[in-house]
Amino acid sequence: MREYFRPQVQLGAQRPPDSLLICGGKFWFDQVEVITRLGSLGYRHVKEFPPQFFDEITRRRAALGNLNFKQPIIMGIVNLTPDSFSDGGDIKTLEDFSIKVNSLINAGAKIIDIGGESTRPGALEVSLVEEKKRVFEPLKWLSKIDHHAVVSLDTRKSEIAEMASSLNVKIINDVSAASFDENMLRVACKKNFYICLCHSVRTPETMSENPVYDNVLLDVYDKLERRVKRAQDAGVPKDHILIDPGIGFGKKNEHNLVLIKNISIFHNLGCPIVLGVSRKKFIKTNFTTDEDSDLDIGSIYYSLEGIRQGVQIVRVHNVSTMMKCLNGFKALWS
Repeated sequence: MREYFRPQVQLGAQRPPDSLLICGGKFWFDQVEVITRLGSLGYRHVKEFPPQFFDEITRRRAALGNLNFKQPIIMGIVNLTPDSFSDGGDIKTLEDFSIKVNSLINAGAKIIDIGGESTRPGALEVSLVEEKKRVFEPLKWLSKIDHHAVVSLDTRKSEIAEMASSLNVKIINDVSAASFDENMLRVACKKNFYICLCHSVRTPETMSENPVYDNVLLDVYDKLERRVKRAQDAGVPKDHILIDPGIGFGKKNEHNLVLIKNISIFHNLGCPIVLGVSRKKFIKTNFTTDEDSDLDIGSIYYSLEGIRQGVQIVRVHNVSTMMKCLNGFKALWS
């Protein structure tokens, strides 16, 4: 039976000499939990394993454009949709868009993730024509200014991605892990995109209809592992692949919590990890609140837990508050 290895991520100056670094950064581990589909086999010390056994965990992640992963990176969300669950309809004009983007960058976002199709639970598919209409002019404007941010496009459609390749888009953030459109990986390879492969089940319209897993952590891991291999087989370099466990995408509350609690297991896939929890419904469930104002508190709380386990990118709406809390967290590193 296959064994999976979850590093017990630590932070602090008192690092044992036989410990290993997470992705070549400041976090380290000297113990791994050994997990099978029958349950946990307990913890083992890294010195019990052959040299290079944990190379995928320890390997420093290659820079993403002008960004390295020496520090956690904040991805700011810009929804150009009328029906997104948090901020749908907020941006109606190009001026609204420019104000939003500038505010996110000034607050500390290094990546701007722009989407023209809502992927909230229950959302219907948006036509190619409509999605292009929503994103083309904003991306065109953004491509002409010196903003010092990496532009990501949240789309499942290869034709939208191909159109964006001439507009300075660097990342395609595909919530279907490039399974919705069979041409997406070909376009990603041809246009030299970075691609974020996000785990989900079915489509946004149906993904919340009683999702069932044998073991949510290992099921998500196995599917992302297969999608990473599929991307590599299609010609996408490993250093151009990011992974996202897809919090809220076809997961119940307990599924989301298991994934966040154990997110360090995904370092084994050898790709930067993106964690997107911002303003999602499960936060209200666990914070036992009905107040929308509490969503940002929960977003930051769970994002920081991901960062504590070595997650490289957190995707959030409220960049300003996230940046302040991240700075406070980083002060503990010294």
